[in-house]
Amino acid sequence: MNRAERRQSARANRRARKQGHTPPPPKAMTADIVHDMEAAVACHQRGDLISAAGLYQSVLDRFPDQPDALHLLGVIAGEMGELEKAMKLIDRSLQLDPGNAVFFNNYGNVLRQIGAPMDATAAYRRALLFAPDYAVAHNNLGIALSRCGEAEKAEMSFRRAIEIEPAYFDAHNNLGTCLYSQRRLEESVSAFRDAVTADPDQPSGYTNLANALTMLGRSEEAEAACREARRRAQNV
Repeated sequence: MNRAERRQSARANRRARKQGHTPPPPKAMTADIVHDMEAAVACHQRGDLISAAGLYQSVLDRFPDQPDALHLLGVIAGEMGELEKAMKLIDRSLQLDPGNAVFFNNYGNVLRQIGAPMDATAAYRRALLFAPDYAVAHNNLGIALSRCGEAEKAEMSFRRAIEIEPAYFDAHNNLGTCLYSQRRLEESVSAFRDAVTADPDQPSGYTNLANALTMLGRSEEAEAACREARRRAQNV
């Protein structure tokens, strides 16, 4: 998860818990486990997956049913392509905290990775049941629906994500791709322009914009977007 997704995930869980979707009270964590969890999350956020995984596992060695450690270790497993391990860990975290929207969202991500988009849509919908304004889950549901060939429903999901988070680059970009796939080219150009406005540093937005402009025969604008994509890619 990127920083924006982590922020949205935290908000989603807070909303869900306010609505009464709370897990059974866990046994108290000792100070050393709390410290290691905080250190693990810090490593995870800066992209040091090996150190983070080691710390999460250390927590689980002492506290086998710590749901956040199970879930986040599962997220890392998914990021490293260990999909069977990711499924088992996140599934276990959901058994311990069955109303956690973030856990369901990331479970859906793994299902999508293994090529089960229909199952992924069910997981994302469970996430949205507990946190209806969870923009990341709406965006991910749109991706899964697109892979199921349900373009109209996917479009609705992307638009809902944007309604919740107007500056959500991925949702704008995915909406543009969805519209492009339906040959609604003028609308896709508008969506890709919104994407590059939301995050001007993302090269993919300019690349997609260039492709849509090319299909419309607007070659000068397409070339300008290509140049911008190359410039942004050099700065990544």
